[in-house]
Amino acid sequence: MRRMGLELLDIQFQLEKRFRIKFRPGEIVARWRHRVPPDFTVGELHGLVCRKIRRLGRAVPADSLRGVREVVACALALKVEEVSDAAWLVRELGAG
Repeated sequence: MRRMGLELLDIQFQLEKRFRIKFRPGEIVARWRHRVPPDFTVGELHGLVCRKIRRLGRAVPADSLRGVREVVACALALKVEEVSDAAWLVRELGAG
């Protein structure tokens, strides 16, 4: 399995803090390891965040997609407007 790069770790930690959730080590990359290279969209990451929030018995914030986009933009030194829900984190946005 591919190791998680520093940008993806930063994204993971920021998402955990912002949404008060917790990921298992390697969970984010492991979900999409069948893809070559392992990659996923911002929208898919948002879906994972929403599932985690719901499993905790909480309502998903209405601005959660914007929150995920803001976290990704911050970690990758991008503008929020450059981060769409269809953008691939590794091949398009440069996370590694």
